[in-house]
Amino acid sequence: MKSWFRDTFIVIIYIISSLFFLCRGLYIPLIPLLIEDVSSSLAYVGFASSLLSISLTLSQYLWGLLSDYFARRKLFLLIGLSSLISALFLMAFIRNVLILCILRAIEGIGSAAFLTLAPSLLGDYIERSNIRVGKNIGIFRMLGSLGFATSCLIMYFLLSFKEIMYREVFLSSSFILFLSLLLLLPLEDVYKVKSHKDMSINREKYDYRIHYIFFFEVLLWSMSFMTVTSIWPNFVKRIGYESKHVYLLWSIAAYGEVPLMFLSGIVFDKLGYGILLRLSAISLTVTFILYYSSSSFAILSFAQLFRSIAYSFFEISTLSYASSSVMFKRRGRLIGLRNVFINVGWSIGSLLGGLLAELLGMKNAMLLFSLIPLSTLLPYIILKNSFIKGSCLSKKG
Repeated sequence: MKSWFRDTFIVIIYIISSLFFLCRGLYIPLIPLLIEDVSSSLAYVGFASSLLSISLTLSQYLWGLLSDYFARRKLFLLIGLSSLISALFLMAFIRNVLILCILRAIEGIGSAAFLTLAPSLLGDYIERSNIRVGKNIGIFRMLGSLGFATSCLIMYFLLSFKEIMYREVFLSSSFILFLSLLLLLPLEDVYKVKSHKDMSINREKYDYRIHYIFFFEVLLWSMSFMTVTSIWPNFVKRIGYESKHVYLLWSIAAYGEVPLMFLSGIVFDKLGYGILLRLSAISLTVTFILYYSSSSFAILSFAQLFRSIAYSFFEISTLSYASSSVMFKRRGRLIGLRNVFINVGWSIGSLLGGLLAELLGMKNAMLLFSLIPLSTLLPYIILKNSFIKGSCLSKKG
């Protein structure tokens, strides 16, 4: 492997991660607000969110499948980023609600490409270079959290002095993602197939059911997380805070994730997947209890630190497991399936959170929600052998 490739590849992937999540922190909270402003209807906001959820769920596995089959992760990542850039650029100018809903779906497809293929590309490099899985996945997501936290802080200060600037934010996001695309161009895929015969290795049958406990735990945790996250901005506003405070509290959680993502990777390399997921579920329960207990901004900020622990431990343990439990020819599909189960869990959790908050009231529902993350512990309690021991790859380096 060329020295340039060896020294530069992983750094560029890290930079792209930071830029991608920086953009997400800028534009994601604004899309529902833009659709509501254009349509004056929450029904369209819900419709657009449904299209996003469907597009993410359907495309995550498809991107992984295509990249495994053709052994061309970079090509499909470029296609996905291009569609995301185009959708955000058009959102800066279009004010037709139906077209905005379609662009929301395209944004989901483009985002799914990055969320599946970037870690798959990194996983290929880790396998080829024989370096630590958790440590490098941790750095990858640590820089992503740093970018997201920074964007939330930027939006907090902007909203403190100015009205929402839809056009400027969407144009800035599309430009930053375009820079990411340019950075990706010089890179080469870690593994390549040279003939049609070589592609046959990607058609071999593989029973993904051996990972059923992993998928079930991912589904339960994601559902638990989203019961509150889906209504959390509304909860913060109902207890007396403004939209800018939502951004500020988000930034606190995201900045807390920065060191914790790296720490989670180190723990994964030493102890494996299981212990991190258990600790994540317990931390999520503590987070929701703190939300329920007080409307003090200090307590809410303290709760965000536990949220940081919960999300970091979940994200790194599950992503590292999905990246390291199979070889390159199936990595895209397993990471894609992991992301599919996350999206399904988010959809169930969002629906459950909204319904229970409406029936019980926001405050009472928050107390009930604090018990739901403990469901993630059930597979481990029922099946003691569900403790999955880390990576199938070497952890040297």
